[in-house]
Amino acid sequence: PREHVEKIYLIDKVWPNRNVPGSKGGGITTAHIYDHGPWAIPLITLQIDVKSSREVRGLGHHIIRDPRPTIICGIHLCGTLALRAIQLFNDGLRSGCGVSGLVMAPCCLPRRQHRDRKFEYEVGGHRFSAEDMHDKKANGGLGAYEAYQEHLLACIEAPDKSREEMGESLGDGKDAHNDSASKDKDKNVFFFARAPYRHEGDAAGANVDFGRPVVVEGIRLP
Repeated sequence: PREHVEKIYLIDKVWPNRNVPGSKGGGITTAHIYDHGPWAIPLITLQIDVKSSREVRGLGHHIIRDPRPTIICGIHLCGTLALRAIQLFNDGLRSGCGVSGLVMAPCCLPRRQHRDRKFEYEVGGHRFSAEDMHDKKANGGLGAYEAYQEHLLACIEAPDKSREEMGESLGDGKDAHNDSASKDKDKNVFFFARAPYRHEGDAAGANVDFGRPVVVEGIRLP
């Protein structure tokens, strides 16, 4: 029910920065948000690059730790953005920021260069490598994208978690983000997690580095 939702933050690095006069961002207009008239639930755009450690720290300390139940929602998350969303959920949950839910739909595998550079990822105490996802024999016959889904689920710290296919994608199957390992995946796969609301007041978010890297080892790390 809308009376249970105070506001929705829309986060993307290509939004115009509302604090900078004349900012055009990366090309997405906010006219359909702010020139629409009042929404039943207020919508607020934030220009944030979720791949930037500094900007994610700001998101964690200024938005995530606000004293209200918070649901992290990420749709069509490319590559490691899915890991970032899970990390935000885990950190907010563990540090008493009031995070109580996660709804996430990943888009595609991390880029092929991650395999070449032997990247390893760690989120929620679960560690795996880009190469691991492509080892079909070790993964019990699972393809790379299915193996990635298994790893994503393992990264979520909440016990109450699930994964569900919502039917075929509305896309045309020509997603430019897909590589040869995931082109045959046309399902909308959603991940869900929930936890009881808990907010620690002024101590919420203390001693948590919201922006720490999800890539923890590899050649020429970013």
